[in-house]
Amino acid sequence: MKKLKDIAYDAEYLKVLSDFKSKSKFIRNSLAREKLKQLSKKSLDNILKKCDERLYQKVKYKDQLTLTIAIDEILYGKGKFSKRLKEASEILECDDWTLSALLFYTAPRFFYLPTKALSEFAKNQFNIDCQQLTYMQFNTMLTKMIKSSDLKDYYKEPIEFTAAVETLSDGKGRLAGNTLVDSQDTKMIDEILIEIKKLDMYRLREIEIRWMQEFFKTLDDNQKMTLIDTLRRNTIHPYLRRIITLGYDKGVVIDGSNIIHSGLIQPDPNRLKELMNVLGINETIYFPIIFVFDANADFIIKKQRHFWEKHFLKNHNVYFHSPADEKILEIAYTKKYHIISNDKYRDYNPDNATIFQFRPDRGEFYLRKI
Repeated sequence: MKKLKDIAYDAEYLKVLSDFKSKSKFIRNSLAREKLKQLSKKSLDNILKKCDERLYQKVKYKDQLTLTIAIDEILYGKGKFSKRLKEASEILECDDWTLSALLFYTAPRFFYLPTKALSEFAKNQFNIDCQQLTYMQFNTMLTKMIKSSDLKDYYKEPIEFTAAVETLSDGKGRLAGNTLVDSQDTKMIDEILIEIKKLDMYRLREIEIRWMQEFFKTLDDNQKMTLIDTLRRNTIHPYLRRIITLGYDKGVVIDGSNIIHSGLIQPDPNRLKELMNVLGINETIYFPIIFVFDANADFIIKKQRHFWEKHFLKNHNVYFHSPADEKILEIAYTKKYHIISNDKYRDYNPDNATIFQFRPDRGEFYLRKI
């Protein structure tokens, strides 16, 4: 049977230790003093949930100011740490065991993470019963016992010792939420993915994109990275990924009839699919998008009827108007949108409109400014 000393040479131990250090670094950076007072209640809740679900459940009804004052007192207050911890505990109406995970992740060189496995190890090996002690008493006693044993030669800091015990126990005693993205995050990301999959990028409404963007802004860096990776793995169109995660610069009105006719005898709606692919990688992110077609467009389109009817008929982003040029310029001037068309609108002298060409008939799969 392996002993704790043997764990120091295991690759699994190094992985667990790396996970602890990564999470600690993330939480410490998130709670840096210059950032702390700028954090929203939702952001603070996310960080505390990362530390420990039980901590989050205990303080989730506290307001943002209360949480900020308590955390600032623990991390950056003046005077003896024991006094600062006591004051923070009183502010949050909890004991120091509740705050133990926060202490561990913000100061892993001084505090142990009291998982079930570590508590059992302390009781079995050193006769330290955590149920009879405060967390600070437990932490102090465990430190003294380790320093007086030969384990000090293997594990210099509490984070190393905690990782070793967790590895020896195969992680079964680890506190919930011991990864940068926990089960709650995964559930939340799965839920937003379901909503994004429902989107039709030809029928997007500003209100639905705006709330998704606001949701994305509330996520911490690791949650954002996980969501972006999830969108890629689920082959969400680059255009949707970018407008949700990066925002957008300007709206655009598309001369639909012109694009689907250019260089062709029979109009092909697939040209609009190709255009959306280009908008998905274009340097400037355009949104909202409005399509304008000649009034007779539905009668003359024979190709790709299913695609055409699914995305462009009875669509609030689509206008049928003759002459289409007038409607296109009206929208562009009124909303200050750019135009995508292979027409230069010479009859209308469009001095105040910015026009981009899209000419796949010439092998040009990009936007060219006229």
